[in-house]
Amino acid sequence: MKIFYSAVFIILNLIALGQNKALPNNYEFKAKVCDSIIDFNIKLSLSELSLKETNFLLFDPDIKINEVLSTDDSFKFHRSNDTLLFSCSQKISVLDITYSIPWNRNNSNQSDVSKNIVVPKNKNQIFFERFYRWYPVVYDCFSEYSLQIEVPTNYHVFSPQIEDSLSIANNYKTLWFSIYDEDLPFLICDTTLLHHVKRENNNVEYDFYFNENSKRFLKFKESEPIFTTDSELVDSILNNFMDRVPIVYEWYQKNLWQKEIEKINVIESLSENAGGVGLRSMMFLTSRLMNHDFCIPYKVSHEIAHIWIGANTMYHLRGRYFMGESITEYVNLLCYEDLYGKSKFDHLYNLDFADFYSDIQVKFEDVLNARKGSDGVVNPDIIIYSKGPMFLHEFRKSIGKKKFLKIVRETYSEHPKLVQLSDFEECIKKNDCWQEYLALYELTL
Repeated sequence: MKIFYSAVFIILNLIALGQNKALPNNYEFKAKVCDSIIDFNIKLSLSELSLKETNFLLFDPDIKINEVLSTDDSFKFHRSNDTLLFSCSQKISVLDITYSIPWNRNNSNQSDVSKNIVVPKNKNQIFFERFYRWYPVVYDCFSEYSLQIEVPTNYHVFSPQIEDSLSIANNYKTLWFSIYDEDLPFLICDTTLLHHVKRENNNVEYDFYFNENSKRFLKFKESEPIFTTDSELVDSILNNFMDRVPIVYEWYQKNLWQKEIEKINVIESLSENAGGVGLRSMMFLTSRLMNHDFCIPYKVSHEIAHIWIGANTMYHLRGRYFMGESITEYVNLLCYEDLYGKSKFDHLYNLDFADFYSDIQVKFEDVLNARKGSDGVVNPDIIIYSKGPMFLHEFRKSIGKKKFLKIVRETYSEHPKLVQLSDFEECIKKNDCWQEYLALYELTL
């Protein structure tokens, strides 16, 4: 099994992040899904940079740590809310951490599980990624990740990274993953409850996993949504959806930059919560979001856009959600405009953006400072996903679509790199659009 990426990638990352002579953090995960818990063991090698500049790790406060061993005898830690504070004397410390997350595979009652961890109401899917702090996290840096996970044979583990290898024994299958990135997210899923459809287009494999129990949006009747479970109608709706995904993917390939993608997984959630997650080549979508996409096809293409933009952005800096979500949403709207025409774009823009929140007025500075989960008079999601694209629409009108997409390409295409607002602004200056950008600060939208 390939555990580490090549030294070339490490060197590129160090140059990109300015971390001279500092090795990245290294995570080696071992996990096993049991009937009532998911057992985890992590061997975490902390770099000198992490020890020097952060001296803490973010970790879900409701997960009980069973044991922490260290190569440094002076290592000590204590917890304060979701912060795992530590002290040690060595330049590089290797921690061996064991803990478990409660999860009853045979009972849908998840009341004993931390609210901070994403454990859907349906017990057959669990999604893990760093923002839920299921492992000790240091934000705003690349690390080396390897994962060995055992799951029952009726389950599968989905990740943006294709597994390095897989083996099956004793009603369990073991999968191995490795990646050099900000995170190694993954989804544990009982695939026997989903209908699997495989497609291929231009040497890209598309694997769709649909919840057969979901009702599908059919049409509006007197402003009320009409849903259907009729098998022929559902098949037609899903076929249209599956036809559209490769078309959107090809638009991004053409208008952003070419990426080498072998497989794209689209998995429907078994829960009814709203929203979706796009993490490079993996999309985890709720039926509610898919129904919205069946009505006006632009919601899922936002998640597809994250294959190119918005994933690796500096979390702690100003402009994080503008860079991660607002720009992604507006590029998604440009895709919609090219695929469906300007008149439909104008209708969508007015319906879901300009007119829908016309009673809410914000400044561009509010968009740059918006953060999910923050308190304020205006819901931050409105600022991030609606007002942010509106300001970008004004910017695009002043400089043109071609130059706008050029700036986006130049901002995001370098990898591995953590993108921040200053990168976007530097590319704006290089393309002689600085005055048009400054004009956004004078607007109220």
